[in-house]
Amino acid sequence: MSASVVAALAALLCSNRDDLVNDAITLLARLAEQHVDAEAVLSSSALVMRLVDFLGASASRSAKDHCAALLASLCRHGKEPG
Repeated sequence: MSASVVAALAALLCSNRDDLVNDAITLLARLAEQHVDAEAVLSSSALVMRLVDFLGASASRSAKDHCAALLASLCRHGKEPG
């Protein structure tokens, strides 16, 4: 299920609606707090690059904060436990 949820949220990142993009980033950040979900996000290098681009381009402070939290979670939880 993680991969399909991540794919659906990733698709929202291409939306012209800032509120949908911000909500998708927020949800991805929450999901990435778990190892399996972080791996699902990391499995798409295009998604990770989109997140990095978003961090630099977004005008929303809140969205940038959530994006930074998401990227930090990917670093923390995106590797094999142990």
